[in-house]
Amino acid sequence: MRRKSISKIKDALKWVRAKVYPWLTFAMVVVLVILLATGVVVMAETSGSVVSRLGSWLGIEEAWGKGKHELLTTIAWCIVGVVSIWLALSADKRASAMDATANAQALTAKNAEAGLRQDRMKNAIEHLGHSSESVRMGGAHELFHLAQDIEDLRQTVMDILCSHIRQTTRGKDYQEEYKTDPSEEIQSLLTLLFEKGRDIFEGCSINLKGSHLNRVVIHEARLRKANLMKVQLQSAILTGAKLQWACLEYAHLQNANLQFAHLQNANLDKANLDGANLDNAQLKETGFTKANLQNANLTSAQAQHIHLMRAQLQNAKLNGAQLQRAWLPGAQLQEADLSNAQLQKANINSVQLQEANLSDANLHGAFLYNTQLQGANLSKAQLQGASLIGVRLRETKMEGLQLQGVGGKESDHPSWRDSFEQIMKNRVGKDTDPNAIVWESSKGQQRATKELLEKSGAVTGSYTGEEAEQWIKEYKEATQETDES
Repeated sequence: MRRKSISKIKDALKWVRAKVYPWLTFAMVVVLVILLATGVVVMAETSGSVVSRLGSWLGIEEAWGKGKHELLTTIAWCIVGVVSIWLALSADKRASAMDATANAQALTAKNAEAGLRQDRMKNAIEHLGHSSESVRMGGAHELFHLAQDIEDLRQTVMDILCSHIRQTTRGKDYQEEYKTDPSEEIQSLLTLLFEKGRDIFEGCSINLKGSHLNRVVIHEARLRKANLMKVQLQSAILTGAKLQWACLEYAHLQNANLQFAHLQNANLDKANLDGANLDNAQLKETGFTKANLQNANLTSAQAQHIHLMRAQLQNAKLNGAQLQRAWLPGAQLQEADLSNAQLQKANINSVQLQEANLSDANLHGAFLYNTQLQGANLSKAQLQGASLIGVRLRETKMEGLQLQGVGGKESDHPSWRDSFEQIMKNRVGKDTDPNAIVWESSKGQQRATKELLEKSGAVTGSYTGEEAEQWIKEYKEATQETDES
């Protein structure tokens, strides 16, 4: 709105200069001539003149003498005013002419710069397509410097270099020659774009879909919202990488180092992370549906609201991981290390946790339905307020297990979302029923008995109405946040 107003004012001034100024100049010349002529006439008046005689005859000779002086003063001031206006108009006209000249020069310079930019871009692209690797790298650096100098070209440069990386690494010859390690050219390009140029290319969209980038090293890479679908990043070093909202679906990240990486809201569905290091990674609301996380290290990872439905996590290291409200239905966690893991209000429906280590884990308010815990270590685990139905606990270690207020009657669980509040209210002040807690539906399975629990040292009992209300409140907040996300 403001720019439009300024533009209208400028157009009005141009019209005034073009149409009004000539006539205004002519009028001022005429007025100036008249004023000068009048002044000359008044000054030329003598005692014998017609005007003087007329004043004498009328008896106003003295008044005429005084009036003559005032009239000359007024005429002088009028002349000064007209000359000042004339000078101001002349100065404005000269300034307008200078602006027009400057604009013409700026346009010429801009056209020259555009031509130079076009030539630089053309030369860089030609060099990028050269058969010599050194010439190609020279072209890449030319494009990089173009992006440094001209902000409008940054996305274009990113697109060109990403396209070059994709086309080069997708070739069969390249993949056979550089099966395990990247070429010097590709490594240099990635360093140039995502390490040296991470501030220059901030906010640019990145497309490396399907690229073959095994063993690349990009510390603290800026890859937010990048398209890395089906990318090959086996044994890559991406420590501290910024991968928020990135698409890594079907990506190959076996043995990749993603320590301290930022993967919030990233999509890693069906990705292969076998042996990957996600120590201290930020994984809040990250999607790992059907992902392979066998032998992966998620120690101390921040993984609230993480989605691990049907993910494979056999032998994964999740000790101390923050997995509050995690979504784990059908996940494969056999022999996984979940000691000290925070799994409050997590959905652990039909999860395979045989031989898993859950010692000191916090499963407060978690939902376990048909969960396989045979041979698992639940020593000192906290299961207060948890829902356990169809849970298999054969040969499970339960020393010091916290089971106050656990619910487990199948009739109490019409659905995960609708059951929690009813269970909490129904069980206030009631002693825990061991048979309900470890209810087994499959034939041939042995139900845990009260004696078994007592022998293991498990802590059973009841909880107060105030505790129930607090857990209900926390549960509602958790489910509401999950719905919103």
